[in-house]
Amino acid sequence: GINAEYMGKTQSVLTMLPYLVLLGVLAPSQAQVNTVAALGAQVSANAATVGTLQTRMAGLQRTTIGTALSPVIVVDATLSSGTTKCGPQTITGWTENIDYYYTTAVQTSSQFTPSTGIFIAPILGYYKICSSARFQQGGNSVDMTILKDGSVVAAYGNALQTDWRTTGVCTIQLLTTTNQISLRLQSGGSSDCVQETSYLY
Repeated sequence: GINAEYMGKTQSVLTMLPYLVLLGVLAPSQAQVNTVAALGAQVSANAATVGTLQTRMAGLQRTTIGTALSPVIVVDATLSSGTTKCGPQTITGWTENIDYYYTTAVQTSSQFTPSTGIFIAPILGYYKICSSARFQQGGNSVDMTILKDGSVVAAYGNALQTDWRTTGVCTIQLLTTTNQISLRLQSGGSSDCVQETSYLY
C-alpha cells in the first residue's frame, strides 16, 4: 500500500517536471524568435534540452522497477509461532510471507519451497541472503548456518545457556539458477533448539 502510493506520487511529480521545465525554457525564448526558421531551431534546441533533463531525472529516481536483466526478487519466510526445532537438521516447514519476482511483469514462478526450505535463484546475480533466529534457553552452543549447495557461506550462533537469545547474519552471494540456498541447525545436542514465538524472529 504505502510503496505503491509513494511510487505513484513520485511518478506523477516526475511526469510534471519535464512540462514545467519545458514551459520555463520556452517562455524566455519566445521574445527572441523573429522568424519561422528561428522558431523551428529554438523548438529543436528545447526538445533536446528536455530530452536530456528527462534522462537525468530518470537516473535520480529512487524506486526501481524490474527489467528482464535486472529483476526485483524478494522472499520472506518465517516459522510458525510455537515452532521448536532441536538438534542437527535443515530448517523446513516455513510459512512463506512473500515470494515476489518482477521483471517486466510479475512472474508466477516460486523461488522458495517452504516444505524443503530451499531457495533457487531465478536469474544469475548477486543476492543478499539474511537469516535470524531465537535460541531457546538451556541450549549449549546453538549454531545456525546458511548453506549454498551444502557448503557453509555464513553462520551465527549463541553459547549462552542461561537465557534466550536472538541473533542473525546476512551474506551477499553470487548465485546461478542451479545453486540451492538453505538454512541448517548444526548443533548436535537435543536441547540446542531454535524456538519461534509470535514475535517472528
